[in-house]
Amino acid sequence: MRGVAAGLLAVLLFSLPLERVRAQNTGQSGTGAPAAVRRERPQWVRDLHRGEIIAFGAFPFTVFFARTAYESWKWGYYDNFNWNNRRYAPWPVKPAGAERLSNDEFLAVIGAAAGTAVIIAVVDHILIRVRRSREARTAARRPPGEVQVETSPWPPESQEEQSGAAGDTPPDGAGENAP
Repeated sequence: MRGVAAGLLAVLLFSLPLERVRAQNTGQSGTGAPAAVRRERPQWVRDLHRGEIIAFGAFPFTVFFARTAYESWKWGYYDNFNWNNRRYAPWPVKPAGAERLSNDEFLAVIGAAAGTAVIIAVVDHILIRVRRSREARTAARRPPGEVQVETSPWPPESQEEQSGAAGDTPPDGAGENAP
């Protein structure tokens, strides 16, 4: 019963919106909310939303790998990976009528998978923060002012004029009879 209550609490917490949802303003056509309402979300809200997306996206994969790892460990522990007796074998090689996970084992696998998914999201957050700080340090080292970029065709016109002035004949020693 405590596991069910904890699961419902987790679903409730993850389903709450991070900011208040507002109805679309029908007075303005095609713009949605007015400019005063349509503001940029703070960086921490965007980071939290990214972490939530990554954690929920990684969860199915971590459930699969955690369950396969636990069932493989159980098969090795109880049957010593005996192919003749696959009662505890993991899903791909599990026969019909094999041992199922108990409720406690299943909750442990789900908890390990959820924890691993959160760890993946935290590692992603750390990597993003490091990248942002590196970009900020690089931007701080740049000289102030605008960068002037001049574009011109390649090759420059002066080189074309020099090669055209010499004619189409190769230089001495580079003709047909050159060694």
